[in-house]
Amino acid sequence: MSRNLIRLSVMMFYIYFMWTIVEKFNSIFLVSLIPTLSLLGYFLVALPEGYLLDKVNRTYVIFGSSIINFAIYAVLLINSSLIAVYLVDLLASVFSLISADAFHTYVKDAVESNELGKAISYSVIGRSSSEIGGSLIGGLSAAYFQSFFPWIILIISAISVIISLPEKVKRKIDLRPSVKYRTVLSVIRPIAFFIVLIMIINGLFISIDVLASGFFHLVLHSTALFYTLFILGFSVGSLVGGIIGERIANKLFGSKFTFLAFVSLSIGFFAIVLIDKAIFEPVITFLMGLEVSIADIPLMAFFTRIIPTRVLGRVNSILNIFINGSSPVMASIFGGLSNLLSVSDIFIVVGTLTFLVSIPAYFSIKRIFKMREEDMEKILQKEQTKEKG
Repeated sequence: MSRNLIRLSVMMFYIYFMWTIVEKFNSIFLVSLIPTLSLLGYFLVALPEGYLLDKVNRTYVIFGSSIINFAIYAVLLINSSLIAVYLVDLLASVFSLISADAFHTYVKDAVESNELGKAISYSVIGRSSSEIGGSLIGGLSAAYFQSFFPWIILIISAISVIISLPEKVKRKIDLRPSVKYRTVLSVIRPIAFFIVLIMIINGLFISIDVLASGFFHLVLHSTALFYTLFILGFSVGSLVGGIIGERIANKLFGSKFTFLAFVSLSIGFFAIVLIDKAIFEPVITFLMGLEVSIADIPLMAFFTRIIPTRVLGRVNSILNIFINGSSPVMASIFGGLSNLLSVSDIFIVVGTLTFLVSIPAYFSIKRIFKMREEDMEKILQKEQTKEKG
């Protein structure tokens, strides 16, 4: 619940300020700095954070992140200038992502391997629910309650602190030699190509966050309400996918379904442009969220299952650097492109690139799905033997 409330506060911050900025300045570039800065700071702490997660009680990390986020959002009470908003965005998102990493690695401590799919499904439901709540609160605040927004986000952050009190977690003591980051990279090497493809997809997907407010305000000449419903559609789709995902995702788990999910996403980007009615746009994002959720649940469970627990925190941090690394870069690129191309043209380009990436992704994931945790452990032991030699 604490992790979800942190995610809720981040989502309401995004929705609120991405609309109020484009409404005030009519600049998609200024909006693009919100997702850019939200991930940029994480890269500065990702590597030491991964080492920390492999060594300490992960519930302490979630508790600490909640406290720091509360202090960061308090800044909005005394200063809501554009610079202050960007600073809060940078710092709060760092500790939100750290909390998410801590929770993700904690799941493997708390759940049996054969129950990971169900656990990931529940995690997706919680994340999606928090995104829905954050989208609604952020959108309604932008439309009707702007003066109350700092207090609302601060109250939610305070509740997150209260319910995140750490607990004692029994973890198996691993007496094997400590693993260095250089050795951890050997675990990632077999899946590196697929990670690069996911990095590209994730970078393209950030276009929705960057361009949505501008698309509704400048192109469709719509209101904050329909913009909120558009963003909300993806989260509702993810929620529905989380609910049904545990039941059907394992049956659909495979390279063919992943390929079809990527192709469907590319069609979704085209549909956003072709169906240029604000009232229908949330349906498109709902279907996109549903596709992503159903494809994501078995993928997350698979990678959590095959990565040895003793290096899961560091592997997770490195993967997040690669997977999310393209997002701030692409957010800046999309913001810059908005000065040269129309928002509709950019969505068409994104849809085309998503389709092209889906082809090599099919062949890459077909090979990766044959791997097991035993294979990864052998790779670790082999690399450690080389270091000793």
